[in-house]
Amino acid sequence: MSYYRNRTKYDIILCGINLAIYMCYYLRLQDKETREQFEELINKRKFFSGDFIEIPNLELNYLINNL
Repeated sequence: MSYYRNRTKYDIILCGINLAIYMCYYLRLQDKETREQFEELINKRKFFSGDFIEIPNLELNYLINNL
């Protein structure tokens, strides 16, 4: 995937952590409002560069385009 080509190992590890948090916590939240609050909290803390949902959306689009 072209997104990962010019990334450092540290950036790739952060992407993996982002995806793990997304799959283990974000997807398990019951309603849209709670998901939005969780996303806002993660973005406010600046754990990841950019938006928390950016990496999962890139991965989802990659999977959809390659099916």
